[in-house]
Amino acid sequence: MKLQLPPGPHDAYLFDCDGTIADSMPLHYIAWKKILAEWNCHFDEHHFYSLGGTPIAEIVSMLNK
Repeated sequence: MKLQLPPGPHDAYLFDCDGTIADSMPLHYIAWKKILAEWNCHFDEHHFYSLGGTPIAEIVSMLNK
């Protein structure tokens, strides 16, 4: 999946990191899955979405267990 930026000149880009404007969760899942695969860790998509809103440090702590 690739984030498509609108064509044309722009003075700035606004990145919505919490999903308010754009649904960025699929991109986040791909990133988590790719990084965790390097550690032979499977991250189920349903489990990932169930953790929406959970701080990253807490997710990493859970996965380490």
